[in-house]
Amino acid sequence: IKNAFNEIKKYSNDIALYLTDSEKLQELINLIPFEAQETISSVLSGDTESLVSLLQNIPELSSVQKKLFSGLLTGQTNELTSAVQEVLQDEDLIEQARLQFLENPDLAESLGIPFDVISDKRKWNELMKEGLKDSEEDSLFGRASSI
Repeated sequence: IKNAFNEIKKYSNDIALYLTDSEKLQELINLIPFEAQETISSVLSGDTESLVSLLQNIPELSSVQKKLFSGLLTGQTNELTSAVQEVLQDEDLIEQARLQFLENPDLAESLGIPFDVISDKRKWNELMKEGLKDSEEDSLFGRASSI
């Protein structure tokens, strides 16, 4: 995933041009197989169900990641809370996330996670335990569902 984001960053001006110029975007869409064209067109038109369906068919995503993305896209707070709890209970996923943040501390900072927390495994684990406790009490997403 990191390599994919680096490539996107590298070609961001070209991507912006294709996304803002409808003729260029259509040229790009015409280059992909017809079956994918319909899905891409649906996603670009804002059809979140098409995007959720697309995500469900990406074999590299774990079931938790699929549930998390699906919950984010559809606004289903129960699914989102469940996915967050699942992630926060998996020590391997927690450590994997910490290591990814160490590779990209700007991303962690943009999410409000200080570098001293991600660089200290003990502090990181404490933060994750607090997140699990909050999600189990439904305070993590409870407020969002009442808005």
